[in-house]
Amino acid sequence: MVFSVLWTRSFLLTCELAVSAVAIALLIGVPVGWAAWLNAIKRLSGSGRSYRMGASGIVTSLFFGVAVASLTMPLVLHAAAWESAAGKFGWWTLTQTGSRRFGQFSGLIACSIVHGIHGSAAVALATWIGLRRIPGVLLESSRLDTGPLKRAFRFLLPMAAPWIATAALGVAMLAATEMTVADLYGFRTLADEFYLFHAAEPSAMAVMMVCFIPTLLAIFGGWMFRIASRRSGRPVHPHRDDSTSQNFASPTAPGTILTRLLSLAILVAFMLVVLVIPVGSLIVKAGHDVTVVADQRQVAWSLSSCVQRLASAPETFRREYVQTAMIAGLSATVSTIIGGIAALGTAARPTRRRWMDAISLAAFAIPGPVIGLGVIGVFQWPMTGFGMLYRQTLVPTLIALCFKSVPVAYFIIRVALAGRSTAIRSQADLDAGPTGRVFRIWIPMYAPVLAAAWITSAVVASGDVPVLLPVVPPGVTTVTTRLFGLLHSGARYQEAALAFWYVAATTTLVITATWIARRRRTGGSDVIG
Repeated sequence: MVFSVLWTRSFLLTCELAVSAVAIALLIGVPVGWAAWLNAIKRLSGSGRSYRMGASGIVTSLFFGVAVASLTMPLVLHAAAWESAAGKFGWWTLTQTGSRRFGQFSGLIACSIVHGIHGSAAVALATWIGLRRIPGVLLESSRLDTGPLKRAFRFLLPMAAPWIATAALGVAMLAATEMTVADLYGFRTLADEFYLFHAAEPSAMAVMMVCFIPTLLAIFGGWMFRIASRRSGRPVHPHRDDSTSQNFASPTAPGTILTRLLSLAILVAFMLVVLVIPVGSLIVKAGHDVTVVADQRQVAWSLSSCVQRLASAPETFRREYVQTAMIAGLSATVSTIIGGIAALGTAARPTRRRWMDAISLAAFAIPGPVIGLGVIGVFQWPMTGFGMLYRQTLVPTLIALCFKSVPVAYFIIRVALAGRSTAIRSQADLDAGPTGRVFRIWIPMYAPVLAAAWITSAVVASGDVPVLLPVVPPGVTTVTTRLFGLLHSGARYQEAALAFWYVAATTTLVITATWIARRRRTGGSDVIG
């Protein structure tokens, strides 16, 4: 009876967190996706080459980089940034105004904010994709019937609804499977309940309970993705230029300037919320000093202390940074190779591709604690060498991390392959053998995409705390696992300095990879769309 009551409570808490996170993600992501679509305007010059228009293009380009960086950033880093701002020892909490709300950033509120802001990037990108796939003829007819804002709510967003629903289901699935944030704020979801009380002796009932919601969401998400991708009758890929079928009104037309300014303001606000404020909070927290004088707490901020602590962090946490880079690099290399082989092997075979999509989605939906314990169970088998591999090598760690990083690399490469016609693949088959096609044709052709897949899977692998905690060998500590342990007592300057350089490095890498991939996609002209 007690067992059923505990699982019922955790089940309801998981549903509550998923609904709250989806609501915040939709509230932020849908307007941002609409604003990004509205600003993604390309004009053709006399030479026929595309180019961006002024501030609109710059802001939109930054949006894509920031959105992808926020989406791939590990949730524990999002939690560290917001804990530095509004947590127990956050800079805002230590102000006179913020101290009145001490302790409110916890439980469901904190988990929903972290998951919702993280998921808003996925919703924004999905909204943009859905709007970009609306045929230009329908856009022209709708423009004649109503104004831009009313048209967005009555026509555009309903047309993009399957894409938005797919992203929303993804946000809910992550909230149901990721226990890092829930554990930090004491919100006992199914994944956290399994990690805390059933990891030592997992039962079939416990595994079934923790996998039930993610499996259900993955099934609905895959079904919704098929509906979304088939609505316009075209496969999803980044190489097609749809701008010629989505001609916008003149930027100087009545009402257009006001709408464009509104969309720019929305994009700027989004970048402030998901990047500038969190990173700024880490910087501010690194320079915070709290002292007690005559039973009175005094809070001061020092620029010299901030610079000194940030500068010394790479040396102080050198072991964590080196081990994180090693694990992330190895995992990304393995994941990119496996994902590339899977994507290339199924590119011309729709039935195999659908099966591979389903397998990848199923692997990604498995909760991290279940993956880690499953890998540990395999290496506990009485087979020669398994014990040594488990205790002294990174093999179990890499296998466990591949459950998340391989699907990420696979889908990135799969989308890129969908952008090449069958004629190119047929010509490649005639010009070279299997090995020659890979090294002489496919790798040079898709080098930017492979780089993007490698970087993205490296970031995902390095931040997969639920998987890393049970399988990482003794003596090995990554940035995210160390940060996860430190954040349980609140975010102080040590945690802020540790997280800052990791956030800065991953954000720079992801934005650079996104920019390179988008330039290569358009043959050297920097274009959004």
